[in-house]
Amino acid sequence: MKEVTKAKAFDKSFLLRILIMSNISLMLVLCSFISVTAAESYAQRVKISLEYKNVPLERVITDIKAQTEFEFAYQADLESLILKKVSVNAKDEFIDNVMNTVLKGTGLNFRIIDKIILLSTNQILTTSERSTYNVPDVLVSGEVKDKSGTLPGVTVRVKGTNLGTATDAAGKYKINVPDKEAILIFSYVGYQTLEIPLQGRVVIDVEMVQDALNLNEIVVVGYGTQKKGDITGAVSTISSSDIQKIAVVGVDHAIQGQAAGVQVTQNYGTPGAGVQVRIRGIGTIGDSDPLYVIDGVPTKENLNSLNASDIESISILKDASAAAIYGARAANGVVLITTKKGQAGVSQVQFNATYGIQKISNKLQLLTADEYTMVMDEALTNDGLSPVWNNPGLGNGTDWQDAIFRNAAFQKYDLSVSSGNDKTTYLLGLGYMGQDGIVKHSDFERYNLRFNISSDVTDKFTVGANMNLSRIKENLIDTEINGVVRSAIFQPPTIAVYNDDGTYAGPGENEGDAQNPLGMADRSDKTSANNKLFGNIFASYDIIKGLKFRSNLGLNVYSLQTIDFDPTFSEGNANRLVNSLTHQHISYFDINWENTLEYSKSLDKHRFTALLGNTMQNSSTNLLSGYREKFNNNEDYLQYLDAGSANDRARGRLTEWSLLSYFGRINYDFADKYLLSVNARYDGSSRFGISNRWGLFPSASAGWRISGEEFFKTNFIDDLKIRTSWGQLGNQDIGLYAFSSTLQQTFYPIGNPQLLQVGYFPSSDFNPDVKWETTTQFDLGFDLSAFDYRLYFSADYYNKKTSDMLLILPQPATSGFGSTGYENVGEIENKGMEFQVIWKDKVGKVNYNINANFTTNKNEVIHLGELNEAITSGLFFDMSTRTEVGHSIREFYGYVTDGIFQNQSEIDNHADQPGAVPGDVRFKDVNNDGVINSEDRTFIGNPYPDMFFGLNMGLSYKGFDISVFFQGQYGNEIYNATKFWLTNSGYNYNKGTAILERWTEEGSSNSEPRLTTIDANQNARGSDRYIEDGSYLKLKNLQIGYTLSETQSAKLRLKGARFFISGSNLLTLTKYTGYDPEVGAARATLGDRTVGFDEVTYPQNRGLIMGVNITL
Repeated sequence: MKEVTKAKAFDKSFLLRILIMSNISLMLVLCSFISVTAAESYAQRVKISLEYKNVPLERVITDIKAQTEFEFAYQADLESLILKKVSVNAKDEFIDNVMNTVLKGTGLNFRIIDKIILLSTNQILTTSERSTYNVPDVLVSGEVKDKSGTLPGVTVRVKGTNLGTATDAAGKYKINVPDKEAILIFSYVGYQTLEIPLQGRVVIDVEMVQDALNLNEIVVVGYGTQKKGDITGAVSTISSSDIQKIAVVGVDHAIQGQAAGVQVTQNYGTPGAGVQVRIRGIGTIGDSDPLYVIDGVPTKENLNSLNASDIESISILKDASAAAIYGARAANGVVLITTKKGQAGVSQVQFNATYGIQKISNKLQLLTADEYTMVMDEALTNDGLSPVWNNPGLGNGTDWQDAIFRNAAFQKYDLSVSSGNDKTTYLLGLGYMGQDGIVKHSDFERYNLRFNISSDVTDKFTVGANMNLSRIKENLIDTEINGVVRSAIFQPPTIAVYNDDGTYAGPGENEGDAQNPLGMADRSDKTSANNKLFGNIFASYDIIKGLKFRSNLGLNVYSLQTIDFDPTFSEGNANRLVNSLTHQHISYFDINWENTLEYSKSLDKHRFTALLGNTMQNSSTNLLSGYREKFNNNEDYLQYLDAGSANDRARGRLTEWSLLSYFGRINYDFADKYLLSVNARYDGSSRFGISNRWGLFPSASAGWRISGEEFFKTNFIDDLKIRTSWGQLGNQDIGLYAFSSTLQQTFYPIGNPQLLQVGYFPSSDFNPDVKWETTTQFDLGFDLSAFDYRLYFSADYYNKKTSDMLLILPQPATSGFGSTGYENVGEIENKGMEFQVIWKDKVGKVNYNINANFTTNKNEVIHLGELNEAITSGLFFDMSTRTEVGHSIREFYGYVTDGIFQNQSEIDNHADQPGAVPGDVRFKDVNNDGVINSEDRTFIGNPYPDMFFGLNMGLSYKGFDISVFFQGQYGNEIYNATKFWLTNSGYNYNKGTAILERWTEEGSSNSEPRLTTIDANQNARGSDRYIEDGSYLKLKNLQIGYTLSETQSAKLRLKGARFFISGSNLLTLTKYTGYDPEVGAARATLGDRTVGFDEVTYPQNRGLIMGVNITL
């Protein structure tokens, strides 16, 4: 038997001689580039006959070599495959056909170079194989254009390799490819991606088609992906390029203004602070946060540990059919976040750097020292008291806002390395973000390490992992009602920042007792450190063709430590005599194991996909906290609990919950025209009693692509699809023990002498019948693409109703409880419309796009228990919100004003209003009973907008690009609680300049009341005096960038580079007089209960950032 030559023993000089001789002979009759086709010509001439059954491949190779002039070469590690048994029956057939038959099922591929047949496991020869066999490149060139002309900057890549280039200014390209049978991929933003096989050609001209919608775009949905054109639910998507254009700090910030139906509000400007996300309105009186799913792992945690640069795409599931696959956790919508992965055949190093300065975007107009002393003396004089300042001539005094605010640095650096081949892909990323707060002594730092890998162990078995390690360090200051910013606004301008000796100055006589705001920030010794591991490991196995099993184990683990030291100090009338330390540690562990079985089948015009799955989730939180007072001094080295000597306190808490679920989905598509999806999920949660632990949540959706019908033929509509959906979703975010009565700790004085002893009492009644809140949602919408896919328009109508809403209702005192336990008695409805319009086009060499969305939403309470009793709540001001049937949740509630009493006659002719004198606020007698009292309170404002919107516009010319992002809302009110203090002369706080418009005599003012320190009329009571229009339009982001051409990049030995400058919060148009009309929840611990209240929290910033993105 003739021996088969192996690659490691193959005579390379012999191979080289063959190649040289072949080229020389061919050059005598052809141009040099035609030499690449020599072997193919020989292969097309030679025919062979073989007949073998179940013999080693080695034997077949030997026979082919005997019949032809071909030699075989392969690497030594393929020896086991050469011994595989094969069968072939060929009579007078070309070598290509014979080799395809012989190698079927062996895992081997072949390439013919001259008269050498190379065997490999790769579709395209690897670099090492090409080097081993001295395989020459094929130079391919061509031109890329669209219907308007040539296209510069189009990416041209060889599929399965890291080889690529881009078209020049004239749309021309040249690229060396390793194989004349390779496939070229042409991609360009706003155009359909094309894959074109070379098939031996060396000139490939391409005409690309613009695609605003791209119906073949793959969109991440629950437990899988779908083509965008096949989706029948309401799903919005945000790409990594969209995120890049707005240079956001956090992942959740990237959602704002980008998707119809999704309202995003930044509650605080604190460094690293998150946002409040509401999808299609407030769905419940409890928790309305959406579920986040990151690379398949669900979480409700803050997203500030994620790096926005790591995000590949975001999908937002808004209706029941899209979200129902997540069942009990999806009532408030689902946000799917997919991170970047390595790509087969693409090796690159990516480096991003940004640096910028941020400052406060708006200051409040406050009184100067002269104005302040004048106002305070006038208030005393009006009350018959002696003035205390007597025009001291202090000038402007101290601007406390200038004292605490600063220009703050922001920096962010990301480095990633990614690569892969046909078997394995990986990405390793490092990230750092540092953000100084615009309030002094506050900052945020985040370190990220991210790694993902996916490897095909065999043709059927794949394993992988996605892991994100993060560490967050924060220096914190008090930011809410008793925080530094509020102190700066209230501190009288008559007080200096520093004493003569350099210590912090404090309030003196007639200046109150508030801390020095800058000293307060400087003394704030509160730090937080959070170490977090978030990610998953997975495995999938292709059981048979179309049937795949996947197992995914997700982990979310963190350790959060907070240390808060309150030092002693003395600043005039403000002091703290006893120092204290609070040390708290929270450990969190969440494990989520999901298993799915998916089957896909296509038969003629029928496409069918079925999914079955199971989820097991367990979550536990362990809190341990210690407190101690009286430390010898305020030095850092004594800031540990054992150093204190008094008032020891310790507390701990362990909470745990579990979820067990089964789910399924069936998708059906006939002829790409008739689409159907059916989902169901069966959830069991430990948060409910045994009798109500399980809930079934079904949904269905259907779509009809009318444009696919024969009768629907137009010249301008490219695609038109009508879709509708119905479904039910559950809500388990109701607290862990809503079905039981819990014990609350208190202290009782016992003994003689009496000492405080720990005791416990039941905090609420027992209700074992608590069950799931259920949200039923109906959606009707359509998607339209027109004018050669340059226009995309979508519209949705939705009706979202939550029934069995959990409420805590008042209870008679005789019950022994102040309130009932949770009861499923409420019902609330959100309904509205969503619109999105996208236009993408090109004029000459200028590409431009417009992407606009807006949403209308009406929130209404339908039912509140058997008696439909209203629920009053709020922060202060006589319980200033009210939830009542026929109104929205927690509308503002208070008195209605009717100007200022100008004289005694107006008071005498008005309803009885005790304490009123000329110059006081006149309140309306709403119930017409002749008396002004609490019964005259009514609804005075709604914190939820009638409409919210986003507008993105972009333009590019050659390497330059510019993007503009506007965002806003209309029709909501804000309760400007800051105004309560800034217009109230009964306190020694500083005031806003609006108080200068106060009433002094008849006809002098009808907006601001007289100054008084007594306020017998209660001018400052909760009323519409503090309600302001919260509508606004913001220029949220403006970015200008320049991308180097391929030639410019090559000179710098780069694959690509982009430089940009970006500005945030550059312009705000609004009537609101506070810091910022973008007002969410006033207090993080109270959530939606304080939506629309502005209590002087940490204001947002205006930033200017420069950056560079480099690809190596």
